[in-house]
Amino acid sequence: MSKLVLSDIKDNILNITLNNPSSQNTLSLDIIKSLNEIILDSEKDREVKVIIIKSTGKIFSAGHNLKEINLHRQDSDKGFKFFTTLINSCIKPFIAGNSNANADSSPVNLKLKIDDGSAN
Repeated sequence: MSKLVLSDIKDNILNITLNNPSSQNTLSLDIIKSLNEIILDSEKDREVKVIIIKSTGKIFSAGHNLKEINLHRQDSDKGFKFFTTLINSCIKPFIAGNSNANADSSPVNLKLKIDDGSAN
């Protein structure tokens, strides 16, 4: 089985690639854990100045894995903390890009943290 999330650092840029096109790169628990580990590790790495998140396949990400969302609906906060911890824990700017992906399919929680150039 191939890795669900790939990463490499080049020229102070951490490139993260969602690599599960057969499930439209849905954000499963395994992918979220991998993203969390990679991003938190990058916070300690002074070499990393920016993070680019992209994907393999035709769809950037279909969002959270709906089967796994149901697992957290019973949490006291209805799963809110589970889904916001990753993105809110990182202060470095994000850029999402995939020239082959349908932008309408990108998950809202990643788009909220992406720098669109309008930040103060």
